[in-house]
Amino acid sequence: MAEAKIEDILKRANQRALYLLQARDYTARQMRNKLKHAGYSEEIAEEVVTTMQEYRYIDDLRLSGAYIRSYADSRSRRRIEQDLLQKGVSKDDIQKAFTAWTEEGNAQDEQKMIADILRKKGYKKGEGGASEVGRMYRLLLRKGFSHEMVNKMIFSDSYFV
Repeated sequence: MAEAKIEDILKRANQRALYLLQARDYTARQMRNKLKHAGYSEEIAEEVVTTMQEYRYIDDLRLSGAYIRSYADSRSRRRIEQDLLQKGVSKDDIQKAFTAWTEEGNAQDEQKMIADILRKKGYKKGEGGASEVGRMYRLLLRKGFSHEMVNKMIFSDSYFV
């Protein structure tokens, strides 16, 4: 009887996972957390996630690739990596996804992204004083751009080209 009950719980957990996956992709960690939050035990959640991974319904590498394609034009590589790490994707899967993305002939132009942001924010070199420079500097760092790239762009006129 206890085994039948466990089978029923496992079946409901699998159905719950499939229902959630209809709306969007989840990382393995996100799905585990969703199932635990819904009241399923750690063991049940782990078994469901393993099953979903075997059928490739959950695939952190695929999700990483899709995330990179979606945000490569608007977020720095560092920001994308941080977002994926927070979602529970391994560093190895993130690296593989970026490698595959670049092998497809894609590349990020961080200078163009920074220039677009500065233009959008109305930043003009020499105007607004130190507080405006500091505000833009902090904004770009929060978006994941490196100090070197931010310095290069914020103190040059090249982004108007």
